[in-house]
Amino acid sequence: MTPSPLRLGCISRPSVNPVFSRFPQRRHYLVERLPKDLVECVPIPITPSASPSLHLAYLQGMLRAFRRARRLPLDALLVEDMESALLGLWLKAAC
Repeated sequence: MTPSPLRLGCISRPSVNPVFSRFPQRRHYLVERLPKDLVECVPIPITPSASPSLHLAYLQGMLRAFRRARRLPLDALLVEDMESALLGLWLKAAC
């Protein structure tokens, strides 16, 4: 009997400046080093909406990602930046 893999929720957001989208996020460095049969990475992207205000667009994207992530059975969360950490705290408080 093989153990079920650890479900790792990887919360990430796209970069505000398109220049920075060329660089890999921290998730890639960690997930590439973990054994694939023991860890399953579940992406939870924060996708901003098409709002004229950038702050409001990211807030709406965080709320959508929160609703989506609440339905997932996750064992751990991996966050990359402040927005992801805030979403992770919301998920911890809700679940």
